Amino acid sequence: MSASWHSCPKEEVLEAFGFSDSGLTSAEADSRLSRYSENSLPESAPNTFLTTFLRQFNNPLIYILALAGVVSLGIGEGGDAAFIFGALTLNAVIGGFQEWRAERSSRALQGLVRTRATVIRGGEAREIDSERVVPGDAVWLEVRATQAGPSCLLNECAQRKPAKHECETGDENHHEVDHGW
Repeated sequence: MSASWHSCPKEEVLEAFGFSDSGLTSAEADSRLSRYSENSLPESAPNTFLTTFLRQFNNPLIYILALAGVVSLGIGEGGDAAFIFGALTLNAVIGGFQEWRAERSSRALQGLVRTRATVIRGGEAREIDSERVVPGDAVWLEVRATQAGPSCLLNECAQRKPAKHECETGDENHHEVDHGW
């Protein structure tokens, strides 16, 4: 196969990448799932409140205010320095708490959202969790669908809607479509 695989006939591309129109068999999909693991990004451990609190001080404007507080102490203006350091601490407590709570809420929401994908397996369309999509799956895409992971994207959309490529590219300009692909 030539380097410009995007312009090759569909059959040649499928053969070169080891795909078929009928998709993977269930046994092959299970085998690839155990070999490659789930289609998900690793999750990092949640930040503690202390880490989030300390991160509030990592800001150039905070450095300038802290320097102003140190200078105030150096020239004997203890009241001004106390006010500046108090404001910095209060800012870090409020900002740290809000950020920590927002991160906890975000993680809780992520646990509720399940992305599904329609794949062709054994010649039949099946809806599965996107974490179970494996390399080599033929994923059925529809308008406004999300791509679930490493997969074989066939131009089925262009066969159903020959006037637009919008469903694959977002491009609303009209193009000629090769229906043999």
